[in-house]
Amino acid sequence: MQHHQRELRRIAASIRSDEAGPIELRQAAIDLFDLLAAVSGFQITDSKPADEQETILPSGKALSPIDAARCILGHYRTAQYVRGVDAAIREAQRRFPGELVHVLYAGCGPFAPLALTQMPHFSPDEVVFTLIDVHPRSLEVLERIVDRLDLSSYVAQCFLGDATEFRTEAGPCFHVVVIELMQRALENEPHVAATINLVSALKSGGLLVPESVRLTAVLANPSREFRFVSSDSGDAQKVHRRDRITLGPLLELDAPLANQLRSRFHESATTLPPATIHVPAHDPGRYSLAVLTEVQVFGDNVIGEYDSGITVPRYYFDLNGSKGGSVEFTYHLGERPGLLGRIM
Repeated sequence: MQHHQRELRRIAASIRSDEAGPIELRQAAIDLFDLLAAVSGFQITDSKPADEQETILPSGKALSPIDAARCILGHYRTAQYVRGVDAAIREAQRRFPGELVHVLYAGCGPFAPLALTQMPHFSPDEVVFTLIDVHPRSLEVLERIVDRLDLSSYVAQCFLGDATEFRTEAGPCFHVVVIELMQRALENEPHVAATINLVSALKSGGLLVPESVRLTAVLANPSREFRFVSSDSGDAQKVHRRDRITLGPLLELDAPLANQLRSRFHESATTLPPATIHVPAHDPGRYSLAVLTEVQVFGDNVIGEYDSGITVPRYYFDLNGSKGGSVEFTYHLGERPGLLGRIM
């Protein structure tokens, strides 16, 4: 047990280190995955049917326990979230001096990496976690890890259920709410619905992680997305030289917006207010309409373009008219959440 605790501390410190480069972060993510798999006996190569079963909820797709566990291996995403949660906890300590910081973590999966990597750096007198997942198998594995690493004093509750329906009898009692239920352009998974619901669980002055998710429309030349050229300084450094036209913002999901949308959501609304953008006349052989995703996890911890699968551009080739005009994008909730566009 002590060996595994020391290993968790080492890995968590590596992920937090500002000096860690891509190779170090990738190895730390692999080490974390391997450690938690070994401690729990949750092996990808010897999986059970329940490990591979995704669930389609009224609010979107919940990844299977195996796919949720694999998310750790997205090393840059993992690092930015781990650092962002750490920063949010420390900010909560400043805002609520003397209080035990209570973190709600939705979509924790079987490995709950954003909680387990915090525990070696805080005492259970400083922070506790309520963990939510919809799959019984995920919580079974997670509870085994918590027990075998002797971390149960950090866990207030493991809640089995849909994060979009979670309620607490204590009212707004959480200092930090962490939601990790996201794919690119906020499609498929129930991140938006969960955010609208769980923001109500935050204490006044509480903190949401991620702080904001921004969706922006552009015209992009796909053939130039990965073009590198020498920098203007003439040295050997290579920089991207993409060919794009920025069209405008479509959605910025943050705590203020989620609070505004709560009444609309609870009145069984199925869409968010639409956003209309002007698309100039263009060569459709050169440009395609795309939506970019940027995730501000917390503070300076940002997941930008191509840093993760969740920030790869989402192309809308069916809306790519050459004459220009207006396109209206509307975010739809439900079993298949996401943006739908129509030419005006």
